[in-house]
Amino acid sequence: MALKDNVRLFRERKEFSQQQLADLIGVNQAMIHYIEAGTKVPSLAVTISLANAFGCSIDELVGQ
Repeated sequence: MALKDNVRLFRERKEFSQQQLADLIGVNQAMIHYIEAGTKVPSLAVTISLANAFGCSIDELVGQ
C-alpha cells in the first residue's frame, strides 16, 4: 500500500477524525486531507509525527 492509503488505514484503525489527527501532530486538517488524497507528500517531521501517533514505524507507514 502507498503512504496515502496507510495514513487513512491507520487513522481509521485508531478511530481518529482527520481533525483529531491533525491536532495531535500539529498540522491543519487540510494537510491530512491532502496526504490521504495523495496530492501532498508529508515532510520527514510530519511523517515521524504520524508514525508516533499511530504507534508504528516509518517503514510500516510508508509501506516497506
